Amino acid sequence: MASLVIIVAILAWGIFRKMTMDEASRQLAISTTEEIFSSASGNLLVQRVHPTLLAQRPPESLNGLVDSVPRIMGPLESISSISGASDVSLMPVSFGPPTASYEIQLTFGEIRATALMELVYEQGNWWFTAYRVDSPLLLN
Repeated sequence: MASLVIIVAILAWGIFRKMTMDEASRQLAISTTEEIFSSASGNLLVQRVHPTLLAQRPPESLNGLVDSVPRIMGPLESISSISGASDVSLMPVSFGPPTASYEIQLTFGEIRATALMELVYEQGNWWFTAYRVDSPLLLN
């Protein structure tokens, strides 16, 4: 009986942790996207980027991305939806850090775009390991 109680407690803790981490990563994805494109400044994104992404894209490149999107597509009008979730183990032992991936649907003026991002949870914080914006206008 004691073993069953322990197992239930561990799973309950795991579910609570997953829900909490889902919400935290989702809020970070939304708030960062809204702030960087409303201000046309990539500084906030650069502050929240994991070293692996900085090795691929230096701060100047990330700032250039954030600056070019509203310049080409117009001001951010709305965030219409977000899909995705975190991948967090329900068990206390895991073989890697929690991760998350999201797609956020954006509207710049009349133009729609999708922000795609991946995050990793390390040292008590979520960090962006990938961030890009897709739109047919940006490909031309």
